[in-house]
Amino acid sequence: MTVRLLVAVVVMVALGGCGGSDDEGQPSGSATTPASTAPAADPFGEYEREVGADEIRTTEGQEAPPPGTWHLTLGPSVMQVVDAGGFRFSQELAMNGEEFEIGRYLGGDGVFCEDDQPSTYRWERDGDQLVLIATDDACLDRKGILESHWTNVG
Repeated sequence: MTVRLLVAVVVMVALGGCGGSDDEGQPSGSATTPASTAPAADPFGEYEREVGADEIRTTEGQEAPPPGTWHLTLGPSVMQVVDAGGFRFSQELAMNGEEFEIGRYLGGDGVFCEDDQPSTYRWERDGDQLVLIATDDACLDRKGILESHWTNVG
């Protein structure tokens, strides 16, 4: 039984209401929005994208990020990126509506930029795609990788 249905049943019982249900077990007359069309309240989840060699931007004095499949995980307070070579970068993440700020490094195998400053990205959903747009990021390595369309994988 889904959580939405369970909550609806509890509310119906608590209010003493009665009614039938449709063929999918939803209370009849209830107005529900299918989960796939509900607007996303946050960008949290797991994503991946292919990074081509022509997309690689390099910060002077830094090793160039590798082309290939990159993975991105966004949580309520952490962003984790795994590059095509398996190196992991974790940074603080602070949400502010349709923008988030990336803060200090939290560990992992490496860093995007040695002398890193906080950066800000705007996010949008487009079907199963998460679109990230840099609004303030001085780290060319990170901007070149993050600023793109990411496919939801989990």
